[in-house]
Amino acid sequence: MRWLEKPRCAAFAALLATLAALCLGPLAGVAQASVVDITGEYAPGYSGRPPSGFVNTTPRAEFCSGFVSCAGSEYRYTVSLPLRFSTAVIRRAPNIRDSYYFRLPATRTLNLVNEQGESFSVRFRPTHFGLRIQPGYAVLVGPSQGVCVPAAVTEHQAVTQYLGRVDMLVPGGCYMDARDGSAGSVVNVDSTVTGLGFELVLPSPLSLKSGIYRAQLQLSVGGSGADFDLGNRVTSVSTDLLTLNFEFTVKHPLKVEFPAGSERAVLEPPGGWMGWINRGAPPQRLYRILPFRIWTTGAISVHTRCEYDLGGRCGIRGRGGHQVPLKVALTLPASMRHLGAPVDNLVLPVGAPSSLTIETVEATLDRQARLLFEVSQADTASMLLYPGETYQGDVTLVLDAAL
Repeated sequence: MRWLEKPRCAAFAALLATLAALCLGPLAGVAQASVVDITGEYAPGYSGRPPSGFVNTTPRAEFCSGFVSCAGSEYRYTVSLPLRFSTAVIRRAPNIRDSYYFRLPATRTLNLVNEQGESFSVRFRPTHFGLRIQPGYAVLVGPSQGVCVPAAVTEHQAVTQYLGRVDMLVPGGCYMDARDGSAGSVVNVDSTVTGLGFELVLPSPLSLKSGIYRAQLQLSVGGSGADFDLGNRVTSVSTDLLTLNFEFTVKHPLKVEFPAGSERAVLEPPGGWMGWINRGAPPQRLYRILPFRIWTTGAISVHTRCEYDLGGRCGIRGRGGHQVPLKVALTLPASMRHLGAPVDNLVLPVGAPSSLTIETVEATLDRQARLLFEVSQADTASMLLYPGETYQGDVTLVLDAAL
């Protein structure tokens, strides 16, 4: 019996779907939601001038293919929209919404979130709207009126290619009247959207952590009250919902280069051991500075791992078991800060849970940095009590861009 119930349920569901479609009336051509991807990235290399912000990786709108060059900054962000609609335009209608009418979505603020839950806000504002209208200016009076200013128009074989610049700071829509016919007569017009131009106000990628940030914006399409408002006389649309998927990737580079032989740091007094050997003058300290080069454009975390952990400090140990703490300190370029201050002989903690966060305030590419290993005067004096002893200990510097 259960096997037989499934076809009945399916048939009933199909009947409901058919009835729902019939109830749509003049918009019976409505289809399911269409999806549009809007993408960008910040992924500078290790050489050359890094980009000042995100690089748009969204394929350009259809209207950029010959109709408009889209070379200017005002066309930085464009995208094709899978949208067609038909309008029954009333000639000299008292209400502009009964003419050839469209109104773009209002400015929105989106919150893009990455895999770790970190986020940033983006302002999305439509600026241009491309249309292929048939029949176009043969039956419509151009240019458009309302809040639109024509940016480009061509007419060929009764087909009008139109690109309007929209002033979203002024409320209202854009409209065209029917060219011929008596007042109240109806002209049927078919339109294909050739793209949307928009502005994105994005934060500086330098302030963001590496990751893939995503958000989704759903925009309704139809008559009054829809985000894409096509007026009172829209008779069919290819979709009643446009879904814009935003995906912006941040890939901060992190590279360090130490000179050959830096895997071994021999600690000595300033000026070497001759003062101790010749005059018996005890050293003020033992130290070694290891220079290195660093490349990064984003925040990093830094900590150490130690062979001998002496209560939150790395240590070195003699063969007989005597051990002393070792100061490990980092100096970075002025373009990198810790808690807003320069990183100058910043003592590094032991272990990932105690990592310090270093912010990058401007791109840091092939800049000088240094790592200091130091035993204090008091601990050096204790080591001198074991003449002939050799002290050693492994210290690992951990820098991580994947915060």
